[in-house]
Amino acid sequence: MRKTLMLLVTMAAVTSGCARSENPLRGHEFESQNDMTKIILIFDKDEMRLRGKVVNVYTASYELSGDNMIVGRMASTMMMPIGNAADVEREYFKFMSDSEPKQISLKDGILTITDHSGKSFEFEKVK
Repeated sequence: MRKTLMLLVTMAAVTSGCARSENPLRGHEFESQNDMTKIILIFDKDEMRLRGKVVNVYTASYELSGDNMIVGRMASTMMMPIGNAADVEREYFKFMSDSEPKQISLKDGILTITDHSGKSFEFEKVK
């Protein structure tokens, strides 16, 4: 009984470790500069959650399946952005909250997220 329990605990730890290593986004921070407005995108190291900041701070769950990412319902603070920042934030939030899967590509520290229409956002890895 004790050996079986130890085997199950060991298998769970190994499986958990594999799942984490399959997600290249986990625990990393990215930044993008769009029309003089910085977009910060952070992928939690422990949970399948992302968060960040444009003008408002935002958070959402996400799912990864191969090169496809689906972002869950986003929540954000509600400060009133002005000027260019308002347009960038509105466009980015609309892009990220679209329920269609987005294709992701992470190459040489550049994360590209592309939606079904071909629109994309590029981020540079900072952590």
